Amino acid sequence: MTVWTPDSTGRNSSPGRGFLEMVLGETMSGDQAFERIEAGLETRILDNLFGLVADARPALLQVLRLSERTLARRRSEGRLTPEESDRLYRTIELYARAADVLQSIDAASEWMSSPALALGDRTPLAYAQNEVGARRVAALLTRIEHGVFS
Repeated sequence: MTVWTPDSTGRNSSPGRGFLEMVLGETMSGDQAFERIEAGLETRILDNLFGLVADARPALLQVLRLSERTLARRRSEGRLTPEESDRLYRTIELYARAADVLQSIDAASEWMSSPALALGDRTPLAYAQNEVGARRVAALLTRIEHGVFS
């Protein structure tokens, strides 16, 4: 069970920020994220995500369009491609947003892996396979946040 608690400095002001810091290992500005994605994110970031949402590993690999064999190759290289990194970062941001809206990393993980009627009974994770789907999942989270029945 992943429980979010703020650190003693109060830096982790939300479950989503805590999630981002646990997965990415740091807080990144937009420019830093852009540069890191273009260079290829380190495979340890994907491993950190797997550690937090272990049950979603097969679905995550599908969203990232990575086979186990390709993942093993990327691990030996130490980085993902920019395209894989972009999909990974987008997925991490959605999990963080869900953690903020649902107030827990565990709730976010469960929600991302549960079929949603508003997404045609597909899971938010599966629906977020491309940019348009990810935006629709983000919009659904906004509706949930504001109490709009979906």
